[in-house]
Amino acid sequence: MSEILSYEKFVENLRAYLLDALNLQEERIYFKVKDEAGMTPEGDRLFVECNVSPEGKEVCGIHTEELYEDYLDGISIKRIGDTVTDEILKLKDAGFFKKVQDVNNYPKVKGDLFIRLLNKKKHEKALENAVYKEVDGILYPLLSVDEAEYNLADIGKYGLMWLRYMEENEPSKYRHMARMGQLKKQAEAINEEAYERLDNIEAAWLKKHMTGKKKTFMEQLHLRNQARAMAEEIVINEIVYMCR
Repeated sequence: MSEILSYEKFVENLRAYLLDALNLQEERIYFKVKDEAGMTPEGDRLFVECNVSPEGKEVCGIHTEELYEDYLDGISIKRIGDTVTDEILKLKDAGFFKKVQDVNNYPKVKGDLFIRLLNKKKHEKALENAVYKEVDGILYPLLSVDEAEYNLADIGKYGLMWLRYMEENEPSKYRHMARMGQLKKQAEAINEEAYERLDNIEAAWLKKHMTGKKKTFMEQLHLRNQARAMAEEIVINEIVYMCR
């Protein structure tokens, strides 16, 4: 069993990994401890200068304390480093850093807005002026866009079931995905996959059992209920209750 790294050594190793993975010079990645009056009021951060141009620097701040918790939960530095690298490269490819310049221009940025899970205790100050509703320990932001409300409940029945399963059975992976902003997208994909599989299983079962003599309405209803229950059991066990 490998030795558990101290927090300082973890940050040092993660920095070295990112320097190599992103092919950056030493001065382009630097560490700042928590400073309520400075750049890091919410905790320690590892800053990555993703792009430097005459117009300025594009900098990404990484919350190292939360990533160290992932490491203590058993997630390797390589996996953490790869995830961080992938997210930074996705932001660069999507032109995210350029879009930040228009952050106060709602018509330009509305298509890029997203919801991310935050630790309530660690973000108490940031949440002071936020509008949200708390349900079962989860804070759902209340947003109004074109007179329609959006929140995490929109991920659907099976997406929510998967979220609860991951939170209860795979807490370290759940926290890691939450910190990387990956939960909502994955839950939506699982919900869509579950419903598609549900419909296919149900249709195949009904095709097989609806043959023969003409069924009464009550007989048809009974068969459809049987099909749905059987299909849902398969979907829950083979799609929802799976660690992704």
